[in-house]
Amino acid sequence: MLVEDFKKLGMNRYEAEVYTTLVGLGEATAREISENCSVPRTKVYDTLKKLADKGFVEVQPGNPTHYRATDPKVAIEKIKSDVLIAARRCVEHLESLKINYRSVGQPIWIVRGEWAVLTKVKKLLSLTKSKAVVEFIRFDLVKKIERELYRCVERGVDIISIYWNFNGELKYRIPKWFNLKVVDPYNLPEALKEDSYVKYRLRVHTRLKREKSYEPNAVISIDESYNIKIFKEAGEFVAVVSTFPMTAIWHHCSVETIWSRM
Repeated sequence: MLVEDFKKLGMNRYEAEVYTTLVGLGEATAREISENCSVPRTKVYDTLKKLADKGFVEVQPGNPTHYRATDPKVAIEKIKSDVLIAARRCVEHLESLKINYRSVGQPIWIVRGEWAVLTKVKKLLSLTKSKAVVEFIRFDLVKKIERELYRCVERGVDIISIYWNFNGELKYRIPKWFNLKVVDPYNLPEALKEDSYVKYRLRVHTRLKREKSYEPNAVISIDESYNIKIFKEAGEFVAVVSTFPMTAIWHHCSVETIWSRM
């Protein structure tokens, strides 16, 4: 796990293993390091040189040469500083590459991965001007976007939300400011039993009940402009973002109808 974390900070596997081993040994020769980690001895010398060039290892010339790891706090701070500087340079360079172009207005975009999905949802919620309609089938993401939903409310955005309680047990604590109504699909009000959207949602749930690779999670419509369908596919979060106005309007109307009759 530690080696994997170091790899995320820019070290390769050999560098992470050698540095970690050297921290544990305190001071050692290349031979001692190779005896205490899985890095081949032929690669240890080259790896130590790279670490020394980066300032993560101190070298004491001799026969044999001894090595000592830079204090981990100092090393990590240097990595963080280097990453931030590189990130700023990348942003500046990419911004300079932008050109004026005519958007072709593609109506459908697909976003994959929890971080990317959350980032997209939070971004669109931050742009909401008047109304957001949120339909939850599961509560996997609701806690992670709760702050953005609350900020919408603070800005005066009207939020209407329903939750399909297919499991018969609501574990999520609903905040007082959250304008959410729970739909019990097995005990529906008479006014909803013939609603076309209700029938659609129940039919989808029945078909997917035994399907483990696809799990609907939530549908969010924003200002009758964006519609975001969030689901899990083989355990990975996926969002389909539509800019078709009619898709958002249809979802708005369907959820508002259910919400008003509960």
